[in-house]
Amino acid sequence: MRRCKVSPGPVRDMLDRDMQMHATTPSDETKIQAQPAPVSRRRELQVFLFLTVVLFPVLAVLLVSGFGFVVWIWQMIFGPPGS
Repeated sequence: MRRCKVSPGPVRDMLDRDMQMHATTPSDETKIQAQPAPVSRRRELQVFLFLTVVLFPVLAVLLVSGFGFVVWIWQMIFGPPGS
């Protein structure tokens, strides 16, 4: 375990406890990565479909219509281009 260059005291104790809590062994990481849950794959597919079918098209329409609204208001105040 790596030690911090902090003077002894409550701060160092807190840092040491934090480092011990977050320390993982390679075997723990491989166990976590070796078995992805089937629920997460299904959830990932649902989120992907929601983003591509619902959210991105709605955002595109809102962006284009918002720009059109800004141009319309601009032309109401300052007149059409070239006038």
